[in-house]
Amino acid sequence: MSFTRIGKETGWDERTVAKHLKQDVRVGEIDQIRQDLLKERLGRHWDVLIEETREALSHLTVYDPWEFIERIKEPEVTEFSISGGWVSAGPDGGDLVRANANDLRSYQLLEQHLPHDPLWGLVERWEETMARNFHTRRALYALVAPSLQHAADWPITAREEGQEPSWRTEAVNLVYEEALVRAARIKRQGFTPERCREMEGGLIHAGTIPVAHAPGAVDQVRETLARCIVQIADTDEAAEAMHAFEESKALVQQIGLALDDLRLLTYLPGVCSVCGRVQL
Repeated sequence: MSFTRIGKETGWDERTVAKHLKQDVRVGEIDQIRQDLLKERLGRHWDVLIEETREALSHLTVYDPWEFIERIKEPEVTEFSISGGWVSAGPDGGDLVRANANDLRSYQLLEQHLPHDPLWGLVERWEETMARNFHTRRALYALVAPSLQHAADWPITAREEGQEPSWRTEAVNLVYEEALVRAARIKRQGFTPERCREMEGGLIHAGTIPVAHAPGAVDQVRETLARCIVQIADTDEAAEAMHAFEESKALVQQIGLALDDLRLLTYLPGVCSVCGRVQL
């Protein structure tokens, strides 16, 4: 569009129009030059922040029901590592999960560049939801032993002792795992009563897992395990554990998409405490 035509449409003098348009072009050129200079001096800095953050957060995950059973059933306060973070767990529900990325300097500096990016909130929600994962699974696990003992009044031991029937601790793990799998509607080849077989000495196996020492009581073991799995899967504790599990899965996917968006950035706005030292 010519200066004359713009002047006619706006009522401005043609020379005034030309003056302002040329100024706008110069300002745009200066902005582009400044952005190119920033990219030249700071491009590698930006790349490092983005790539190291993506690498740290790419390890965040959610754990299937059959993972971390040994940690979940421990009653004492304990700390242990998980993929991309660590857990400080306690029986009072004070579970804390923290992503390792929080301690990464590149992660901290990238947040200075992008303080309003949704990634930071997603990571915090993953930490909160994973803490709920461990707490709800621990609460669910605590229901299993009383349920088994109520159904068949046998003690729970780490190995068969004497001639009296007893549950093995593996039976508690089996019921917990299968109940959570059932609640979460995970499709896999799991427990079926037909897999229970009595072995030599009265030890009863569910597949390869020793679940009870009960000579001649394989049918009772089959029926009790099947019933307890269904009962535990229908509890409020199972529903809460399943909800935390599903929410964690969704958050891991959202974090993955946010990291993909970061990778596509060619320019980081603002400054951090490191690139702020560069004088432009």
